[in-house]
Amino acid sequence: MAENNPNSGLEALPYTVVRIRAGDPNNLATFHSGTGFFYVLKIGVVDVPLIVSNRHVLCGKTWIEIDFASADGQGVRIFGPPLKVRIEAGQLPIFEHSDPLVDLAAIPLNPLLDSLEGCGKKPHAPCLSRSLFIPDNQQTVLHAATSVLMVGFPNGIMDEVNNLPVVRRGTLATHYKADYLGATNFVVDIAAFGGSSGSPVFAYFENMFTDEKGNTNFFGGVIFHLIGVLHSGPIITANGKIVPAPVPTGSHIAQTNMSIHLGYCVKAFRIEELRSVIEPHVTQ
Repeated sequence: MAENNPNSGLEALPYTVVRIRAGDPNNLATFHSGTGFFYVLKIGVVDVPLIVSNRHVLCGKTWIEIDFASADGQGVRIFGPPLKVRIEAGQLPIFEHSDPLVDLAAIPLNPLLDSLEGCGKKPHAPCLSRSLFIPDNQQTVLHAATSVLMVGFPNGIMDEVNNLPVVRRGTLATHYKADYLGATNFVVDIAAFGGSSGSPVFAYFENMFTDEKGNTNFFGGVIFHLIGVLHSGPIITANGKIVPAPVPTGSHIAQTNMSIHLGYCVKAFRIEELRSVIEPHVTQ
């Protein structure tokens, strides 16, 4: 991503996410909210654009509504009201991660873009990809206290007028190379509020970073890597127990538990594992 392009680089990270709202099958009068992000998965020679989020955001809902942004004639993102696309249950496939313990799922992006373009709209949908992953041999630099950014819609908070999410800054709370509690997760020191489910998380280095040999490297600008997706966080229950819980997606639920302002994230490489469930649907 080039820093001098308004559609790329750090400036463009807010443009890679969309707010998701979904109908509650148990209460037709309410809806749930979360975050999704554009991601292109390469399957053979085919690029497959997706909207990736959590399984608990996308699955089992009566309908899903997604807020797209518009682009101008040069393809630059426009600040303004969203282009809303509504998907009824069963209208599009939902690709769930093959491991039921991995809270990831995706829907195909192209049919949604086609529906908007068919109405004369110009949606803006810059995709993340595995090219933003941090190389395996550099992951040792992702120690606890490394700066991270999370892009999304906590509690549904956003700039409604300009259809923009909020970007939150925190730190890694555990070493990235260590699988937290034996799962392919890591912990961030950012409060995991409802609506943040499915938010992409980026490691962020400004002007310097320490490499795997302990050497400090200085540079001008910023470096960022997609390292994971927020899915849950620990809460303190009414009787004082600390337990993990999916980040809530509903805003109409009486809250008796308290967040302790940490978030659990699945590591980014597991996004690529969606290939196994998507590949049968792709024509090479």
